[in-house]
Amino acid sequence: MMPGDDRRSRGMSLGGRRSSVMPQGARKVEDPRPLRDKAYMSKSIRKLIVYLSEHGYDRSISSQILTSPTTKDFLAIISFMFANIDPNFKFIGKFEDEIPGVLKLLAYPTSIGRSALTAVGNPTSWPQLLAVLSWLVDLLKYHETVTEQESDGHFDSDDGHTMFVDYLSRAYALFLAGEDDTSALEEEVAFVFDSKNAQLRQQAEQLRAANGDVEKQLQLFSGETPLQRAQSTNRDLRADSAKFEAHIGQLQEHRDKLTDKLQAEEAERDSKQAELAAVLAEVEGHKATVAKQELTPADVARMGAERTHLEQELASLKKQKEAASTEQWDAELAVSKGLDRVHA
Repeated sequence: MMPGDDRRSRGMSLGGRRSSVMPQGARKVEDPRPLRDKAYMSKSIRKLIVYLSEHGYDRSISSQILTSPTTKDFLAIISFMFANIDPNFKFIGKFEDEIPGVLKLLAYPTSIGRSALTAVGNPTSWPQLLAVLSWLVDLLKYHETVTEQESDGHFDSDDGHTMFVDYLSRAYALFLAGEDDTSALEEEVAFVFDSKNAQLRQQAEQLRAANGDVEKQLQLFSGETPLQRAQSTNRDLRADSAKFEAHIGQLQEHRDKLTDKLQAEEAERDSKQAELAAVLAEVEGHKATVAKQELTPADVARMGAERTHLEQELASLKKQKEAASTEQWDAELAVSKGLDRVHA
């Protein structure tokens, strides 16, 4: 969460801060945390560095600085964190007078003396102030989480979650004050959760009823949908089209072969016709020769045999031509039908 983020100040403002530290007569509460334990301090320093680095702190920060910070370092860090709580925050007086009031406003569980703030880097003062900064990190991170969950709709801002966190805060304050009786707080939280549970049970019943209606509607639409049927038909048509294209390719190849064969037979026929014309011319020449001379019966028989042979060969050539024409016609007809089916 960067400084200036609108969400960070939702429900959090320091506009009403006061410089007073504790009400008159309030007894000092001992902080139960191991503030001077080296391991605890190292953990707090690491947590503070991570938070500042991730949230756009624009000054130098390191473990060495946070081991014994100057007053200027401390003021820069706590001012940055107060600004993340309330973007309008500014010190309007002496910081050592204002910081205790701001912490009290934020319900910090113990009090911070003015003497600790006047000697920030002192080994006696710094553990208390480091604990304050660590507590502020926890507070800000919690507020980020709650704000994000509210934005995502995980829970309402006024639901039992908020009440439960409020209960923990108030019960912790009572514990630090030495009071163990939290029955009133528990009854208050129980009432809120009972009300919320009743609402959730009602919502669950409504959801079950709505779920039943949805299941009935789903049953009506069980089976293949129109889109699925159309997709299935499209696949079938594509498969048929591929088959027809392959068949047309085969027919065209067969037609080409028949065309080549017909051309060869036509060439042979032309050759035979030329031979026949030559033979007929020769016959006519023989007839003319015969007409000019007397023929013996043997000559007539021979010429008759030759004529019969030539007529038979001519009849055979005519049959071959007719067969070739028929095959070409059948092939062209099959190709035409195949193309018509594809175009349809």
